[in-house]
Amino acid sequence: MRILISSDIHANILACEALAKIYAREKCDLHITLGDAVDLGPWPKETLEFIKREKTVYLKGNHEEYNCSIGLGPELKKSIGKSEAEHYRWTKEQIGIDNVRYIEKLPYKYHIEIGKYNLYFQHFFLENGIISEYNVFEYGIDGLDLERVFGIEPKKNNLIFFGHLHKAFLTEKINTYISVGSAGCDGKYSKGKSADIIEIDKNAYTIKPIELEWNTKTVINEIENRNMPDKDAIEEYFFNRGNAAT
Repeated sequence: MRILISSDIHANILACEALAKIYAREKCDLHITLGDAVDLGPWPKETLEFIKREKTVYLKGNHEEYNCSIGLGPELKKSIGKSEAEHYRWTKEQIGIDNVRYIEKLPYKYHIEIGKYNLYFQHFFLENGIISEYNVFEYGIDGLDLERVFGIEPKKNNLIFFGHLHKAFLTEKINTYISVGSAGCDGKYSKGKSADIIEIDKNAYTIKPIELEWNTKTVINEIENRNMPDKDAIEEYFFNRGNAAT
């Protein structure tokens, strides 16, 4: 079985199109995207409609929470400025009530058992039933006990795929943890344009990192065309304004 795994598309339809090309080229059997398909980018509605058409397994991230009844967490409410709050309101208006209801019902987790392997998929670890508000951009992940916070019983053949960090890496404890990075961002807070393909059968697996091809400048131009709230900060931190030739 060959599975394409992406995360943090962040309203970037160009990333969706790049993922679809990879899916077809690599003859994948399944695409799982690990949340945060909305916010930051200029195409929130178009991105959701694309994901639905492609019949992707779509999990809930913190940015989906922001756009449904869960809303912003208490720590985020205390820390964000007016422009960022306006951006989240803008996204919710753009996607419309039907898509708000759609993301409300998304699951947080997905699990597949293949032979001796258990594959777990989620955006990030949960606290009190929702995505943790732990600030990864400020504190990093080195101090986290991944076995404890993800709460998945440590076993040799467990593979846990997650997103949220906008940085791709693999770390082996008892479980193996794979951060797939961000498919839709590429900037100061996002070493992005990344996804993974796992090829797996009952006895063995390989994980292949994928670098997506989409034009950052095109995304920035559309952000400007739509006069998106909080655009200056978003361009700087998530789309590498100033170094966006490609």
